[in-house]
Amino acid sequence: MIITLTELIGGFYSIFFVIISLGVGFSLIFKYTKNKQKNYIYAGITWVGLCTPWLPSSIAIIKAIITGTGIPINIYFLLGNVAVPIISIFWTLAYVALLEVNHKKILITIVSIYGIIFEVFLITFLTINPNIIGELVGLTNSEYKSVVLVYLLTTLFYLVGTGAIFARKTSRMDDKETRLKGRLLLLAYVAFLISALFDAGIPMTPITLIIIRTILVLSAILFYFSFNLPKTIKKIFIKNK
Repeated sequence: MIITLTELIGGFYSIFFVIISLGVGFSLIFKYTKNKQKNYIYAGITWVGLCTPWLPSSIAIIKAIITGTGIPINIYFLLGNVAVPIISIFWTLAYVALLEVNHKKILITIVSIYGIIFEVFLITFLTINPNIIGELVGLTNSEYKSVVLVYLLTTLFYLVGTGAIFARKTSRMDDKETRLKGRLLLLAYVAFLISALFDAGIPMTPITLIIIRTILVLSAILFYFSFNLPKTIKKIFIKNK
């Protein structure tokens, strides 16, 4: 099969984002072994999970280069979506651990039930007819529809919304480093939101793909900085306040 330039760029950017995200996620998880704060585990698992929607296109481009064929649509949709509810749960655990949230158990329960319902629909649709979920566009892109699209969008806005709440609350704190981390977390989720929406919502050309996926990679770096602020970044932004 012929691999287009757009598919090649999209596939390799997906691989790059997945590698960066795994590095970010496992680095945060490793920090738990030093300070024993569970929020690092929750945040690390969250970001590892957030890269899974780009895992199918990463595998597809590698398989296409080696064998000349992509991956089946049911495998593509399973790999890209099955971990999303887990992401939501772990981010909620991190969110309630970082902030004094009222009705913590209720929030976690709602997110968990919503995720279980999604998993039931996902597995059912994959079994009956994967085209109910969406369709593949070439090797490395997909278009979602039905309840799957609704769940993905609501989850995306939930992550950004809670990130915004976190940034707002930390902006009122006296500690300048905490305020900066909150703003970086918000920027990370906004960058992720922009890249995810444009990735799914506009026709891809090599130029637009490079811009959008670069913003996506930037979101991973900002997320890491929001939990593990480097001294150089701290000096630049806090010193000038």
